[in-house]
Amino acid sequence: MSITPLSFHFVGHCSHTDLFSEFLTRTGTGRVTDDPTEADAVCVFERDAALHAALAQPHLDAGRPVFVEKPMALDVSTARRLCSSVGPVTSFSTLRWAPGLSSLQGATRLTVTGPARPGDPAGWAFYGVHAVEIAQQILGGAPGPASTDAGPDGVRVRYALGDVPVELDLAPHHGHWQVTGVMDDGTTRIVDVEAGPGYFEPACREILDFARTGVSPVPVADMVGVVAVVEALASR
Repeated sequence: MSITPLSFHFVGHCSHTDLFSEFLTRTGTGRVTDDPTEADAVCVFERDAALHAALAQPHLDAGRPVFVEKPMALDVSTARRLCSSVGPVTSFSTLRWAPGLSSLQGATRLTVTGPARPGDPAGWAFYGVHAVEIAQQILGGAPGPASTDAGPDGVRVRYALGDVPVELDLAPHHGHWQVTGVMDDGTTRIVDVEAGPGYFEPACREILDFARTGVSPVPVADMVGVVAVVEALASR
């Protein structure tokens, strides 16, 4: 059975704009339109998270499904407002679906090491959100208050997801993400996550499914929880 291709309207531009456009063309699953009224869904591909809400809100108010680049917002109140709009919204890092992360479910302690740069839009939060999303995908639950310790070489973030302590070690010199989980039997498991060729393919598939169904692959509570940690990072 053939599936009718969808139409997408893009707002802003980043590397993911080109990757998703290429995916739609290669798979024959969609096309890009300049007219948002003709679109089945809108993608906010703006790098600066401070602009996300203003760019997404008009389309959400019109009832259109909107994918927002991560981080969705830089504060919890804005994230909650977006998530309570007329139109459905989703936001996520493609690294949520990196191979091997599911093996760390049930960890009693989690550490995520990864890259981040203070000079990016939103500072540490721009790249640091990947680590936040990885931890959220593995453990789920509402994050407790986050403490941050920023130095000249990076920033550490400590909080808990449920009763599991989480530590994020973010710095420009980290070339990839490494996730270390202490399991309930006392053993340690390590998963390396690379943003290599094809890394955005899981996100492409999830955006497409979201446009068809209007159902976010990430629960609202998880999206808001990510922003709660991002808010602590963005304040550094």
